[in-house]
This record gives sequence, C-alpha cells and structure tokens, in this order.
Amino acid sequence: MIKVNFKIALQSAALFICFISATQAVTSVCDIALQSRAFNTNDYASTSSIVLNKRDDACQSKYDSRKEAIDSARSSGATIGYGGFSFGASDARKESSGKWSISDSRFCNASAKELDSFTSVRVRQQVADIALSAWSECIGSVESNQLYATFSPNANGSGITGTLYRSVSRGGVGTITGIVVAGAPGSSSGADGSIVNCMIGTTVVTPNMTQAITIDRTDIAFQCTKTSDHHILKVAISTTQGDTPWMSLPAPVQIENKKIEETNSALFTLRGRIDELEGKVASLDNNMTAITALVSSHSSAVTDLNSKVSVLQAQPRFVWKKGNNGTVSCNTYCGDSKWEGFAGTCVSAAININDSASCGVAFGGPTHCLCATR
Repeated sequence: MIKVNFKIALQSAALFICFISATQAVTSVCDIALQSRAFNTNDYASTSSIVLNKRDDACQSKYDSRKEAIDSARSSGATIGYGGFSFGASDARKESSGKWSISDSRFCNASAKELDSFTSVRVRQQVADIALSAWSECIGSVESNQLYATFSPNANGSGITGTLYRSVSRGGVGTITGIVVAGAPGSSSGADGSIVNCMIGTTVVTPNMTQAITIDRTDIAFQCTKTSDHHILKVAISTTQGDTPWMSLPAPVQIENKKIEETNSALFTLRGRIDELEGKVASLDNNMTAITALVSSHSSAVTDLNSKVSVLQAQPRFVWKKGNNGTVSCNTYCGDSKWEGFAGTCVSAAININDSASCGVAFGGPTHCLCATR
C-alpha cells in the first residue's frame, strides 16, 4: 500500500471546479475540451455549454461555400431541429467579401435559455451526442500525450462507466499508474480503496495502489463500481502525464435529486416560455378587439355602400346590338340572346346610328338596335 498525495489530487479537483464555473467566459469550444479532461456525458449543463460554444464558433466563422457553411451549422447543433435550434439552406448568405456566413440565422441568435428549455430525452441525447463529437474533435488535435475520459454515473448509483482516450501525436503511448479514490467534498480526505472495484479494459485495478497499465490503443473502456451504493465517492486516474480531474460516483439519492433539480429547472423555463406566449396571445386578442371595433364603427358606411351598389346593380345597362339585317324588328332582335349573346328590351331603333326609329318595325335592311339589359 502506498501513501497517496491527496493534496495534489484535491488541487486538481479545485482547478476542474473553477473551470466549470468559468466556461461562459471561454471563446472557443476547444477551450472546454482541453481543460475539462473528464467529461460527464450525463451532465446536461456541461453538454449544453459545449454545444453553445460549438455553435458560437460556427457562427463566427466564414466559409468558402454555402455547403461548407450549412455543414458547419448542422454539425454544431442545427440538426436538433427544435425551437431556435433549426436551420435551413437559405440561412447561409454570401457576404460582399465572397465568403459565406450563418451569423444572421435564427440558429445563431437562439439563446442559451432556449437550449435549456429542451426537456425531451431524444433532444437532450442529441445535445449530448453533438457535445461529445465536438469534445472528441478537440482532444484529437492535442499534440501532447495526455489522458482524457468520458463517463456517466450508473442510473442505480452503483458507480460510473466510461471510456479513456489518449492523444499520442507526441510523447509515446503513456502509462496509467493507478486509480485514486477519495471521499466526496466535505468528507474526510481519503477513502478505503477496497470499497471500489475498478477495471480498465479487462485489467482489474486496485484503487490507491501503484499499478502500471500501458494503453496500447486510442480508446479503452473503464468502470468503477462501489461495494455499497450508498457511498459518496470520487475517483481520479493517475498517469505518467498527470491525473485526470475527479469523477464523482454519486449515491442513488444524489442521482434522484439531480433529476428532480433538472426537471424543476426545465419546468421553470417552460413556465416562462408559456408566460411569454400567453403575453403574445393577449396582445393578439387586444389587436383583434381593436380591429372589431374599427369594423363596427364603419358598419353604417358599409351598409350605405351596399345599398348604393344594389341600386346601381338594379339600373339597366344600354348596349347597341348592330347585327340586325332588318328581317326582324329590334324588339325581337333585342329580346333574343341568340343574337350577339345577350337579351334585353329595345329602347330605340335606327337605320343610321344617329337616327331614331320604331322598335317594332322590321326595316328590311341593316338596323342598329339600342337594347336595355341588366
């Protein structure tokens, strides 16, 4: 059994906690990945923060083509397709410089509050997947040989399960020297390693003991299981390149409380959005009331106009029918729609257009008939 330097380990944990509180100040999604070497994929606050930073990176970038801009948006959260986190091809625009941008899209202007309001399991899983993809891309660009981990607490509070990743562009494969176990913050600084069973790949690791494990591939599964679900513990993986931040092994009651907190937070956010929508509906109702009053105030004018239209529609229309060859009178010619397509009543007849003759006479030659019709 070796003596573990918990002071150094606790300093690492403190740095990690400070980082989490400062994620809002970072300018790039990779700032998160390179500092948060242990990524809890079940922590929605962390995953949504990474997605927002990934989105901001995409929105601030310029692209050589529409396709490149659209692909960047979709890989940065636009595929969620919910609320403001949706994106269409028309949202990419070409600037005067010839470059393409998505900065004016609804996607780029969606708020963190809107992302926090996502409550469905499917949408939250999409957020986690995008965050993990962004996180993985960033650690893939690391040039020093470091160890990274993704993990999630088991739903029953029995421990954690995850994957270890190493970057090997420089510095060799690296060696894990053991797993450190400690009590949760506020408890005694140490914990008996026998209350946790850990495995890295297929190798059983005894916590708080030096045990060299060479990682010979880029990712490898690990798990740590508590001998009692009620223990509140944390573990860190020691390596020749330094330790990972602490990873919590919460008790079942902590997991349930976390779910309750997230549910209450989501309900609070949704309540706020419902209040906003109710305000908009009330505004629409007020507008509709004003429109109704305006229509009512003009109803008498509308009624008067309708009366005048009715009078005008009742007035006869006078039209010349000029095709009578004189074999019939204008009374007959006006009264039958087979001639020139309409029927009416003869008002006047004329052999010449300026003359006036009897409607009842057939003149035996070309005759103009003035007909009244409705």
